[in-house]
Amino acid sequence: PNGPYQGIPGGGRFKDEASNMMCQQPPWGQLTAVDVNTGEFVWRDDRCVAFLSINPLTPGHTLVVPRQEVDHWIDLDEDLAVHLMAVAHRIGAVQQEVFAAQRIGLIVAGFEVPHTHLHVLPVSDMGDLDFSNAAPVPGDDLADLAHRLRSALTAAGHAAASATD
Repeated sequence: PNGPYQGIPGGGRFKDEASNMMCQQPPWGQLTAVDVNTGEFVWRDDRCVAFLSINPLTPGHTLVVPRQEVDHWIDLDEDLAVHLMAVAHRIGAVQQEVFAAQRIGLIVAGFEVPHTHLHVLPVSDMGDLDFSNAAPVPGDDLADLAHRLRSALTAAGHAAASATD
């Protein structure tokens, strides 16, 4: 098997039984050591990280991922679940400002990879939440979007954003 995460420990392809599709499995346990496949981090703290999706539904689409490997979000301990939501809330607030979004969407789907993650994204209508609209973004564009989010998070007083530069 091959794909963007091949060759990185823990990366590769896996079959998502729910959708019966082959999916890319990133090395979630390695999130503290590498920027996954040119992903751009916008948040790092002792409990989670957040980075821009390399196949976003909309510009600024961010994944909030716990450092602890937990497959299903309902298996998170309650304190960690609250922390992830608080980080998603902070990121969503600056996304609305930076991207002048009508709304900020939040999705916890759980089918893409066997590790809990929250999708936080600027949206203008329900169609923006359709995963079939995901499309790759050039690295330079991703870096610019991440810089804009990190700057807004830092300006809002969130030190975890400045720890990513």
